[in-house]
Amino acid sequence: MDRLRQNGLSVLVHVGALAPLIWMIWPYASGRHPIDPISKMTAIAGQAGLILLILSLSCTPIRIIFGFTRILRERRTLGMYAFGYVLLHVLVFVGWDYGFDLSLVWRDLPYQRYVIPGLLTLMLLCPLAVTSTVGWRRRLGPSWQRLHYLVYLAAILDVVHLYWSRKEPGDALRYAVAVGALLAMRVPPVTAALHWLREKLTAHPYAGKNRRR
Repeated sequence: MDRLRQNGLSVLVHVGALAPLIWMIWPYASGRHPIDPISKMTAIAGQAGLILLILSLSCTPIRIIFGFTRILRERRTLGMYAFGYVLLHVLVFVGWDYGFDLSLVWRDLPYQRYVIPGLLTLMLLCPLAVTSTVGWRRRLGPSWQRLHYLVYLAAILDVVHLYWSRKEPGDALRYAVAVGALLAMRVPPVTAALHWLREKLTAHPYAGKNRRR
């Protein structure tokens, strides 16, 4: 029971992150093939990648606002799942839809501009995934943090990719608000204000009285 209590959040993260993959393969496992499997799989993988990327960016603000430090242990897991879904999204599109013929992808770029920010998102996430280990963090030192700030640019590009690929931009705008709020929380004055607010909210109401006595 103690072990489950300690690892419960990790189990929940893994189960939640794997749910979109199960949703993608379940129709094939159950013998019900979707009418447009390429569009369905690219849509599920792409949206799952963006949601998990935003959740990974949310870990630090959650720690700042609520003091829940345990969530930081799941940041890398969420980020790696996000990278995996973005990679799967691109592989389904380039491999299944275009047969890995990059000349065809290049030919269609003027008509499918959303491909450009999508590929740039994957290119940014690749070095972040490779250097996400403790060993790489030690090797890179202070440069590691600067490198991993690129995850915010990746999230912005992913939102642009979604916005350009959808006829109805509602979902993309909601994700844009979420990414914008997370970016704002990384601005030093905003971060300091959040720390101050949490200290005020969590301070014991009788602490000041006891000190005066």
